[in-house]
Amino acid sequence: MVFLLPGWGGTVAVYGGWLLLFLALSRRLGGGAGVVSLWESLWLGMVAVAYLTVMGFFFGFAVVPSLFKPDFFAVSAALWGVKLLGVEALRYAVLRTRWPYLLKLAVSIGVGVFYGNTIYTNAKVLSGLAAPEGWAGFLISFIPAVFYNVLLAYVYMWGGFRQGLLLAAVVSGYWELSPVRLTSSLGAVGSVLQLVLYYGLYLAVSRRFQPLRELKEEFFASRWSRVLEYFFLVVAVAAAGSVLSLALTGHVPVAVVSGSMRPVYDVGDLVILKRTSDVAVGDVVAFVVEGQLVMHRIVAVTPDGKFVTKGDAVPVPDPWLVPREAVVGKAVYRIPLLGYPVMYIHTSGFNIMPLLASGLLGGIVINEVLKARRGRRLAT
Repeated sequence: MVFLLPGWGGTVAVYGGWLLLFLALSRRLGGGAGVVSLWESLWLGMVAVAYLTVMGFFFGFAVVPSLFKPDFFAVSAALWGVKLLGVEALRYAVLRTRWPYLLKLAVSIGVGVFYGNTIYTNAKVLSGLAAPEGWAGFLISFIPAVFYNVLLAYVYMWGGFRQGLLLAAVVSGYWELSPVRLTSSLGAVGSVLQLVLYYGLYLAVSRRFQPLRELKEEFFASRWSRVLEYFFLVVAVAAAGSVLSLALTGHVPVAVVSGSMRPVYDVGDLVILKRTSDVAVGDVVAFVVEGQLVMHRIVAVTPDGKFVTKGDAVPVPDPWLVPREAVVGKAVYRIPLLGYPVMYIHTSGFNIMPLLASGLLGGIVINEVLKARRGRRLAT
């Protein structure tokens, strides 16, 4: 449509079509088992946002400066909302059909992954299939998206349209409207961690393990059920808000890889930097020199405004002068030992991740097959 009607005409036609689709299907947007409540759906979404934001502190964030502008954000939110209603209404309509279970599940996943994207975007997603060596990378990056859509489909079926729409709005809103979000350049390890997230949430929703069902009956069948639901919701919202606020306020993590700043910062510490231009003599700052990130203390400022830096454990100043624009941020927090996972993620040790991803996926498939067999035995 955008190719046929370039400019505003195509935009109005596309988003108007999504709105009309939602209105046409609105009478069928009911039902659902009601097992998943709106509170549980919101809790699932906030857990996902908190998890993805924490991943950003290890893998990095993508920043969209235009979304910090209120007018641009408002327009983007309106367009995103219309698209979300159209896509999710179609997904739910598919799940409400009388098609075979696996067929409607597969079609609903296809709607979530491909529908609403431009031809260019879908072609880019599938471009990895063109080369034989791209199959592994494509599957590793594609599988988390599939599992997210499986999770969403189950929330729709076990909860209802409002529950599924709420979960989709929280997760999709993070990816589409947050000015600071998890980078898309994750590699195998990031894809595996996302797979763990969505499969874990799927297990939380399904409650198909007997221990989980017993736990639910023990803790949620009492008169305190509502209090506990609110408590877990508040914890999830607080965690998501805390980690997301750190990203939005310009805090970034840096792992200490050398002992040049001992005893203040040691190898393996995770240091949180605050992006700021307000730095002075005595501050510990991170800066880029010859493509490398270095974290040392400012000991002097030259007449032309450049910084003289020095490691606390080094007897002499650094052999370079640091321009103000090379400063990444000022050290404000230290978390001991947490830098080791970050260091390992960015080393060659994770060359085994494709193998680990395959093993994890195989374990998930085997687990689901065994659960299905147990269910059939109980049914007979």
